[in-house]
Amino acid sequence: MLEGAYLLAGLLAAALAWTGNRFLFSFLKFDGLLWGPLLEEALKTGLALAWGAPVLLVHAAFGLVEAGWELTRARRGAALAAVGGHTLFGVAAAGLWEGSGQAVLAWGGGFLLHFLWNAALFWLHRRGG
Repeated sequence: MLEGAYLLAGLLAAALAWTGNRFLFSFLKFDGLLWGPLLEEALKTGLALAWGAPVLLVHAAFGLVEAGWELTRARRGAALAAVGGHTLFGVAAAGLWEGSGQAVLAWGGGFLLHFLWNAALFWLHRRGG
């Protein structure tokens, strides 16, 4: 494994997710609640496994990149949620990968947690919370 591969994988996953999300949502009008987590978890977990980088650290690096973007928009709460959320999804994905050795379980667990997280945030915001 390349030293620092987790950082490179996290940065690449964030760049590809930003591009992919823009395409999916702006041009194809896909629902971000489902497709965003599908894409992001596939990129983070997939790149980590392909490059032999620690799954958890790739997810955390992605969260830091997303937090930086949120901070450029003066959204400190969203920045903290980005780091905490993506690290949490990484804990799930890494635990499932290490426990099962099954990439699909690692990706699926991260996706499910990410989807539920986004659904909860969507619900809270719609309620005005």
